[in-house]
Amino acid sequence: MISSSTSALVTVTSNPTTQTTPGGIATWISNELINQLLNPAPASVLTSFSLASLSNSETDRSIVSYFESQGCNEICSATTSKSNWIFAQLFPRLLTILFSPPPEDALAVAVRAWLYNCLLHLSYVHRGNVETDQAKSWYWKSEAQKYRQKASYAILRAKVRFPENAWKTEEYLMGFFVRCMADMLDGGQLHIDNSTLFDPPKDMPSPFYQSLWDMIATYSIHQFSCSPLGSIPTSAPLFEILPDGPEWVETFFGYSRRIIQLVGKVNGMVAQRAALIRAGTELQRMGILLRAQAEKLVTDLGDMWAWDESSQEIGKSNRIQRGSEVMRSALRVMVLTEVLDVPLDDTRIEHARSRIIELVADAEPVAMGGFQWPLTVVAIYTRDEAQRAELVRLLRLALAMSFGNNYRSSEEILTLCWEVLDNSDEGYENGIAPWREAMSAIGRNLWF
Repeated sequence: MISSSTSALVTVTSNPTTQTTPGGIATWISNELINQLLNPAPASVLTSFSLASLSNSETDRSIVSYFESQGCNEICSATTSKSNWIFAQLFPRLLTILFSPPPEDALAVAVRAWLYNCLLHLSYVHRGNVETDQAKSWYWKSEAQKYRQKASYAILRAKVRFPENAWKTEEYLMGFFVRCMADMLDGGQLHIDNSTLFDPPKDMPSPFYQSLWDMIATYSIHQFSCSPLGSIPTSAPLFEILPDGPEWVETFFGYSRRIIQLVGKVNGMVAQRAALIRAGTELQRMGILLRAQAEKLVTDLGDMWAWDESSQEIGKSNRIQRGSEVMRSALRVMVLTEVLDVPLDDTRIEHARSRIIELVADAEPVAMGGFQWPLTVVAIYTRDEAQRAELVRLLRLALAMSFGNNYRSSEEILTLCWEVLDNSDEGYENGIAPWREAMSAIGRNLWF
């Protein structure tokens, strides 16, 4: 496990002839320390160096130091470092790769540069989000874009010089996950498709790979759920997670695998209904069948899921149960409004809304990350001004306690949707608010 002590953030300088790459990565380290890293998940505490010591830039070291010791715990729902996938699983492997002796082949050099610059991109984005000085925040964000560009150049070199897909490695996927997280933290849109993500050869994956794939596949589901309905070519996410697997994805996002799969399923039903409406066939056989499926799903998402603190499911943390219940309620609102087109004063919607407000308001501050999506979705379908104000308050609190006050949140999206709703007695057209289109227009995203 990596030490979170700031004393671990000093650059290793035991050899005066330390070599560096053009990107500023320290590429030499003693054999003794290399030996400590041979295990991809070191068992002993590493106190003599950290990811921050990879760079020769004092500013880079400071930024990465903050992210690996504190920031990585702020941006996920895990309440302890040992439950945080980034800290306990990803960071040790980044250390192993980036502190290893310089590779001799050009492909490995390019992929390593991609991985390193993705890490800096993520660290600078989060530092800009939590910075209280607005001028400094903009500076950190501009530096983040510089490293994003460097990462893009590095992986482009690998792709054009090695066209036989030799760049498709687990190390590349690690960097791709880090980039997705950086783009999400910057409030930007994701770009996950068959050209950026892939199912690797069966002989490549390590024991770590399954949890890595779960993380990126969850981002794929998220991207699918936030895409404008007219632009979705299918009624299912491009990549999905399996029903069973490591629990890291649950502790990281704060809700169960079942919920992650349901996010893709519900948004697939909305996309299917939107396509039927455009084709003028909603009232025909396929539309009737879809409605029947939606009514059954509303029942499945019903009160029998209600969380009882006195009978916690064995092996599930409080945060996963709370997050699953909040997401369940938001998904129920989405099915009722966007698939079944029920009135917004329906008691089932009101009950789900009240449940979300209650559970989020009662959450520990350290576990506030990850509630932006359900809070935004339920707020979009709220008319009452007092409830709107409370949902916005909770949304701002959740972001301030996790991604920082400078995170580009969803309030612009809410403003646009409420403007539409407040000027219509009947609600949104076909019951579907234009929140996905608003996100696309302003280049915004909703963090899970």
